[in-house]
Amino acid sequence: HGDAPYGTNTKGPALGRTTEVGSYPPNAFGLHDMHGNVFEWCADWFVPQLYQQRAGKVTVDPLVSTRTPAAKTRVLRGGSWTKGKGIHARAALRRGNLPDWKGQNIGFRVVQEISGEPRPAPVVQAEPMPADPKPSDTKEKPVAATIRDPRAGDLVYIQPGKFLMGSLESEPGSWPMERPQHEVEIKQGFYIGKYEVTHQQFSYFVAKTKYKSDAEKSEKGGGGYIKEQKGIVNWNPRFSWKDPGFPQKSNSPAVNISWNDAVAFCDWLTEQDGKYRFRLPTEAEWEYCGRAGTKAAYAWGDQQESMVGNENASDQTLARLLSDKSFHKSRCGKWDDGIPFTAPVGSFKASPFGLYDMQGNVSEWCSDVYLDNSYQLSPDQIPATGNKRVLRGGAFDYLPMDCRVARRLGDWANETRCDRGFRVVRELAPQPGKTELAEAPQNPAPVEPQPATQNFDRPVIRFGRLATPEPVTSFTVSEDN
Repeated sequence: HGDAPYGTNTKGPALGRTTEVGSYPPNAFGLHDMHGNVFEWCADWFVPQLYQQRAGKVTVDPLVSTRTPAAKTRVLRGGSWTKGKGIHARAALRRGNLPDWKGQNIGFRVVQEISGEPRPAPVVQAEPMPADPKPSDTKEKPVAATIRDPRAGDLVYIQPGKFLMGSLESEPGSWPMERPQHEVEIKQGFYIGKYEVTHQQFSYFVAKTKYKSDAEKSEKGGGGYIKEQKGIVNWNPRFSWKDPGFPQKSNSPAVNISWNDAVAFCDWLTEQDGKYRFRLPTEAEWEYCGRAGTKAAYAWGDQQESMVGNENASDQTLARLLSDKSFHKSRCGKWDDGIPFTAPVGSFKASPFGLYDMQGNVSEWCSDVYLDNSYQLSPDQIPATGNKRVLRGGAFDYLPMDCRVARRLGDWANETRCDRGFRVVRELAPQPGKTELAEAPQNPAPVEPQPATQNFDRPVIRFGRLATPEPVTSFTVSEDN
């Protein structure tokens, strides 16, 4: 509620209505709008004295019953845009209302139960997904969504917009190839990976296609950490995406990936999907996402220390594993985040665009041909094909200053390193002539780190998009709906 923002003494602007879901940052569980926007119905019957009745007892089951209880009202939680002065949006506040009550500030969210008991799990058919908006419609009706692709994982929609690309000469660490700073317009929205492509995803691709990576085909191998030498090397026959010399979890970013490997993965996604094209982001798309609406040297501020706790950059945890002769030791930051090499994707904070690890962790390939003077040339002067390609974002072993959003690097398309990976883009418009979505095995998608849970089978449920990205209000609640 803009007139009295919760947790502040500063009066802010009141929007005067609901806002699009996900407009504000998620909480620690990755959930949006748990406070404010709309009150949310809960399954429980509302009994004001419930907590006093259960004092000192372990609560196992909620107060939910199909029998007629003494209570006549159901629970509402979370506050809304109309109920103000903050106290109504507190996490502990409980209120109730009649199940048939509805209003412009009442909505809900759903829960899917986890059950270890086997039971039929048919695929539930729903209305066909509406066609994606045409480019001309996108500015007026922006798509605000995160979708989950069975092979590419979570994809975040990025709206069109303008931004300043590159750096000023006055920016500490600025290089000539980042200048001049210039305005760029992203005219077409797109979906981009919420996370970097994981070890599990790349492994699944290799298993299905029998693909052999550039590091595996090369006699010199890929990059990795040699414990006996206490150093990171660029090439060694023992290293590839399978083994970079340091631990790899299923949700660690895939490393020792060449540009060729990344393109092969994207082409496979496109072929398997049968409808949409998957590709690497352009350099402009990458920086647009990396900046996420900011103008600072780093997405978190102008100082390299702003990355601490927000991104996986080089630090003293890595330095302690390196010999004094190691090239990388002098490049490590002065802080200590406890993670020497790559971190599982999503271990740090999401950017304002909802993307993880855009700086640090692994540097990411872009589709563009790399030229030192790209920014001094007109678009028609930049070749569409070439052997040297763009890398962005820095990595766990980079000089922190080289993780700046504007920093540009380039290398040969077949070169691999243990600090290189990628993320994918899915284009918004279907490919011409492609109308059917190909059947796909449900390859596990990357998930945000969380405690281990029991394995279970669940039905695949697909719903059509609503016409509005804002929460639907004026809902009643009953046993039937």
